[in-house]
Amino acid sequence: MTSFTNKLVLCLCLLAAASAISAAPMCTTGDLIWNAGVNQDYSCQLGDLLFSNFDVIGITNDLTPTVSVGAPLLAGPPETLLTFNPNLGSNFDIDVYFEVQTTDGSSISGADLSVGGVGANVSERICTGTILGNQGNNCSPTGTQLAALANTSGAPETFATFTTPASTFYVFKDIGTQPGGALSTVTESFSTPEPMTLSLMGAGLVGIGLLRRRRRG
Repeated sequence: MTSFTNKLVLCLCLLAAASAISAAPMCTTGDLIWNAGVNQDYSCQLGDLLFSNFDVIGITNDLTPTVSVGAPLLAGPPETLLTFNPNLGSNFDIDVYFEVQTTDGSSISGADLSVGGVGANVSERICTGTILGNQGNNCSPTGTQLAALANTSGAPETFATFTTPASTFYVFKDIGTQPGGALSTVTESFSTPEPMTLSLMGAGLVGIGLLRRRRRG
């Protein structure tokens, strides 16, 4: 098998893997992530990002919230936004976990966070490995921290650049409201460099092979 054929086979395998990853439905407003204390095994795709492995834990008042997707927005490179509706009233606290993965081989370089409502706050940790819930919410021993963010209702969005760009990572959100507070929306956006897609890579490999054959002829 020639070097060109090897590269072509590898490219086709990568394309097949990308297609398998991107099998999730598009993120849609109103999709339930958590309902009456039951994990909905939800996953969705927005642009080239796949969101999956959601989990919600009620920390105070034996809370069993309904957490849903708000208005998702594909802003185009380099930004993708996903909004959550945690539907929190006064003096509540929940944890939200989920995984983010790119479907095109590109890497995420940063994230920003904005918080709606009144008297609400969100602190966030992003890791390359799963996060240890109820153990300080630190990264697991197999992962490293990429970023940490925090924000409150009405404050400008906060942004963090990842210590290392990553194509797969895990997000932990500690979401709370003060007495008299309420929270309906939390918006997360992720920054990606405009990728060179795998299909373009395949076209480039084919072009190189044709050029080499023409020169040999």
